[in-house]
Amino acid sequence: NWYETWRESRLACGGFGYSHLNNFGELGNTSDVNQTWEGENFVLIQQACKILLKNFANMIRGKKAMKTCDFLTPDAPDDYKFEGSLLDLKDLFKLYSHHANKCVHESIAKIQIDSMKEGDAKLSRKEIWEKHLFYTFIPMVKIYLSRYTMEAYLNFLKKFKDSPESKEVLTKLAVLNYLNEIIKFEGIFRESLSKENIDEIKEHCIALCKELRPEMIALTLTIPFGDKTFGAIGKSSMEPYSEFMKGVVNTPGCFDKPKEWKYLYQSKI
Repeated sequence: NWYETWRESRLACGGFGYSHLNNFGELGNTSDVNQTWEGENFVLIQQACKILLKNFANMIRGKKAMKTCDFLTPDAPDDYKFEGSLLDLKDLFKLYSHHANKCVHESIAKIQIDSMKEGDAKLSRKEIWEKHLFYTFIPMVKIYLSRYTMEAYLNFLKKFKDSPESKEVLTKLAVLNYLNEIIKFEGIFRESLSKENIDEIKEHCIALCKELRPEMIALTLTIPFGDKTFGAIGKSSMEPYSEFMKGVVNTPGCFDKPKEWKYLYQSKI
């Protein structure tokens, strides 16, 4: 996710810059609230699963669905062979749209098949949910979210009026990100991409990393995340220990005696 990407970029540029306090960076990675998305319970992604499936059901019933679900079709999509350019963000958007739609239809089909089972093979709604959560529903939502962010990014680039050089860098950055996601979810895209395409994507990723290398530090620092986004440890002041101690000192009752103090004193414990 974006938080992991930000962290890896920081480390690639020489860590968090805290010398012997470097462990604060690792602490932020394991305890920060922003890690909820990749948490063990997949709380948010399960909610997104339900929302996406509900919107599909609304579309089938003729009800209004969310604008971000306008790629869904009532019928399962036909097979799609990618014939565009792997370096063209608009062509990649078509690819992601197809597979976001297909993943939803595949999820619905699996739910329907398991719902029709009888006897010892009959499964409850909870059992069906847990059976398909990890390998079906979660990838479905991640592809949907990738498509959503790509659409937003395309709109951003369309309105981008600064230097052409900056726009080119930002475009390459997006292409690199979405090509890398295709590698991560290779199984989902296998219908549309051949082994040669996958090998080509890997070569493109390496080439794009080389091209973007001179821009690495600027890209890492380009978005000034607020303190609320960084969390308790990674304040934008770049003074983690001071910020941590400030939080401790400002905590109500931090220097007060505990309520049990009198009891402990009298008991000579």
